[in-house]
Amino acid sequence: MQSLNDKKICFITAVNRPETYNRSLRSWRKLRVPKGMTVESCVIQQASSLASAYQSAMTSSDAKYKIYIHQDVEIVDRTFLQMMVREFQAHPKLGLAGVVGSSFLPSNACWWEGHMLGAICDDTNGEMLPYLYHRSTKHYLDAEALDGLLLATQYDLPWREDLFDGWHFYDLSQCAEFHRGGTTWAYFHNARQPASIDAAMCCKRWMALKKRGRRSSRNTCLEVGGDVSA
Repeated sequence: MQSLNDKKICFITAVNRPETYNRSLRSWRKLRVPKGMTVESCVIQQASSLASAYQSAMTSSDAKYKIYIHQDVEIVDRTFLQMMVREFQAHPKLGLAGVVGSSFLPSNACWWEGHMLGAICDDTNGEMLPYLYHRSTKHYLDAEALDGLLLATQYDLPWREDLFDGWHFYDLSQCAEFHRGGTTWAYFHNARQPASIDAAMCCKRWMALKKRGRRSSRNTCLEVGGDVSA
């Protein structure tokens, strides 16, 4: 197992629509970086599954703090990186965190039918709207299930590419892997924002992807610092 650099953050994204990714990337570049730390981006193109893409990227980066994030997710809370590192450092047992999830996982494995946590904006119906679930005055709450639109880690555990060869359930699987590994998971949110659209840390733009199909082919990993070309 490689030694991880605790002064580095890595964004990891499977990309098949560069224009969508580049828009999200611009929002990530505006985030405030914790003092003394660096940020890199790892892009996986032509992936056969998210689990295989994330596994390839995880082993290619020595960053201690990794953010596995969908290509259509913009982070709008500019303090997100500072808060993430602070909470991870303050809670060594906290291995995995997201921005939307559930405090328990129902027996049907549909986490959104449980007690939902977090806040997000998305344009599922063509208009950017806030979806605000249970929140608290703390920056994180324990969760049993997390949505894969954004998953942040401070430890590396293998992604179960042997079990999940598509685009679903990789997130719940990783929650289970961290539980088996003896670490906890939680959701992050902006405790200082009021219960409004400003409370959401992320915006997800579904409409950009609904108009196009997803491609899949061989898996390659490319570390980049700038925009991705089509």
